[in-house]
Amino acid sequence: MAKHELEFTWLEVRDFAGPAGLTGTLLYPVALFDAATAQRIADRMRVILETVAADPDGAPTVAELKGGRS
Repeated sequence: MAKHELEFTWLEVRDFAGPAGLTGTLLYPVALFDAATAQRIADRMRVILETVAADPDGAPTVAELKGGRS
């Protein structure tokens, strides 16, 4: 059971060459979120992380944070 409304857990993935990305889980209370909503939240978080990782010094645009959707 999630301790908060949404609980993300992140782990660094490594291979023989070193860091290879992140993997994560999202815990959510089913009384507040259905699976489709939780998946959309996780997808948005993935887009945010990918956008920031691609350009750490830049500010992501709203379109980037929405995954290209308006």
